[in-house]
Amino acid sequence: MDGGNSTTNETAKIEMSSMDGSNRTTIVSDNLGLPVAIAVNHPTGEEGGQIYWTDQLHGRIESATLSGSNRRVVMGELTPYQLIP
Repeated sequence: MDGGNSTTNETAKIEMSSMDGSNRTTIVSDNLGLPVAIAVNHPTGEEGGQIYWTDQLHGRIESATLSGSNRRVVMGELTPYQLIP
C-alpha cells in the first residue's frame, strides 16, 4: 500500500508484489485518496481474490478483484472516525 508522499507529489495507489518485492503490479490508482487499511481475501479455486480498503479522504470502504477490476463502493459517506482501523 502506498498512501502517497506529499514531499514528492506521488499519487496514492495500492500495489501487490511477490514476497521479495519483485513483480510489482498496481491494483488501484484512480480516484484513490488516502488508503489507511487493506484486507485481502485470497483466491480459492477458479475465483480470483478480492481486496478491500478504507479511503479516509473520500470517506468510504471499497473493494476490487486483485487485478483491479470490478471495483465498487461497499460503504460510502463515512466520517473519518468511522474509518479508524
